[in-house]
Amino acid sequence: MEQTENQLHILFPILDKLPLKSNRLYREKMNEFDNFILNVIEQRKKDLFKLNYQSKEKNENENKDLLMSMLEMSEKEGIKIDSHELRDNLVNFFIAGHDTTSLNISVSIFHLAKYPEMQKKAREEVIRVLGDGLKIPTSEQIK
Repeated sequence: MEQTENQLHILFPILDKLPLKSNRLYREKMNEFDNFILNVIEQRKKDLFKLNYQSKEKNENENKDLLMSMLEMSEKEGIKIDSHELRDNLVNFFIAGHDTTSLNISVSIFHLAKYPEMQKKAREEVIRVLGDGLKIPTSEQIK
């Protein structure tokens, strides 16, 4: 039902303007998401400022996320990117990552169901690495 509703909104954008509870909830959730992303961006800008001006030596080997890489590159290249452009790029990566991850999981489940011998091998590998209990795996175990 929800997918049909989303497709109707794509075909008939006027539906977004109707005073419906679903439209109001959608706008509220999108505003929350935007505010969250924009707050993260502002915090990272502050972190980059501190990194650049408080420490003379940058650790080039430190783990960076996509946002920090984008901020550093824009600063290095002298390109002015505002927070809303950064937000748009991050959302695109987030959505693309979600789609590829869900597709990979779906294909994996399909193949595990289709080939029981591969399912057995995969199960044995999981038990070998994580054990046979119902414990939450540690970050070391899932590397």
